Amino acid sequence: MNKLRIAEQDNLESLRALCRYETHGGYVWAAIMYDGELICVPCLRRNYRRVFRDTRAGESSEWALIRYTNSGEAEDTEWCANCNSVIWKIENATT
Repeated sequence: MNKLRIAEQDNLESLRALCRYETHGGYVWAAIMYDGELICVPCLRRNYRRVFRDTRAGESSEWALIRYTNSGEAEDTEWCANCNSVIWKIENATT
């Protein structure tokens, strides 16, 4: 059984766990950034240094991670704000 390794309170540990794919199996994960947009895990991995730096500095940057979410919490289809790919698709979604 996979363990959820994302830290509840530490955004940097959450970032590390997301980028290492150390998340609970069965869900698709995404980062919620400072500006409220969602970023997919592949984009987090490609921009890891920038996200890490802005998150650690506590900057009010669009690249600062503030929280994470997964497809189990979603009600609508969501797209990545960076690459515009579908993060998860919810059947019969309103969007």
